[in-house]
Amino acid sequence: DHGTLDDSCFDAVWPNVTNCVSWYTTDDVRVCESNSVPPYYVPPYCPFGIGQGYCQSPTEGDSTDCAPFDGMTCPCEEGTDGCDTTTDV
Repeated sequence: DHGTLDDSCFDAVWPNVTNCVSWYTTDDVRVCESNSVPPYYVPPYCPFGIGQGYCQSPTEGDSTDCAPFDGMTCPCEEGTDGCDTTTDV
């Protein structure tokens, strides 16, 4: 169940995700529901390190278990910070 948000807000796969947000008021409470995708461009980065996922700290469980990053891990790109260049051929 995604509350008031459409299922399509959670079914998209990176990089084809969009920001979804719904604001409403119930009694005296203002509620904001979101799919946690910001409404602006965010460059790729590895929040938990190379080889880890994008969802949560690996110390708190499976870091690859969340939409829209299900099963994805941060790659090691040779020559980037934290990923040495090799001479393998």
